Amino acid sequence: PSTKRQIFEWCLGKMQTAWSGEPVSLHEDGSAAVTVRPLPVQQPHPPIWVAAFGPKALTQAGRLGLPYIASPIETFDLLKSNYRVFDNAVAEAGQVKPSARPIMRSIYLSDDNTKLKAVRRQLEQSKPPRGLETAPDIDEWAIVGDSAFVRDQVAKYREEIQPTHLIVTRLRLSAFENTDFKTSLEKIANIVS
Repeated sequence: PSTKRQIFEWCLGKMQTAWSGEPVSLHEDGSAAVTVRPLPVQQPHPPIWVAAFGPKALTQAGRLGLPYIASPIETFDLLKSNYRVFDNAVAEAGQVKPSARPIMRSIYLSDDNTKLKAVRRQLEQSKPPRGLETAPDIDEWAIVGDSAFVRDQVAKYREEIQPTHLIVTRLRLSAFENTDFKTSLEKIANIVS
């Protein structure tokens, strides 16, 4: 754990070198170098988003000028705070502000109150993986409601966080039918487009 920031940057550097078409080696002496083919279509490399938890990771992502992608279990207020830390790190490092500002949320939209109650009940009863506790109030980290509620919440995120991408996740909602989520996603897409 004490060296994970350095390991991340070392691995990222290797990936970026490989994507550029240069030979890469995992050995300090450069032996057993390989060249990756085919090269990515995107140049100089595919877009990179960094999942970051905590101020050190947020600062590192900002210093590297790479977009930060938030965990879907961070509360709205923590998300705003984390973006302040990230934005400050970008500015302090003299980096160009990343054009992507992705957020990930557990979102379920339905105009059927019975389904909404079932989804809320499952979220309240489900336990996140150890070490990834969430706020007890699901409205702090998820968006579950009817069309008007979801539209208002998305507008709030747009105004206060200014995301460029909204990634809808099923985190902790795996018990529900795929068809329900497909319908929900279609309705969400109509709201956010």
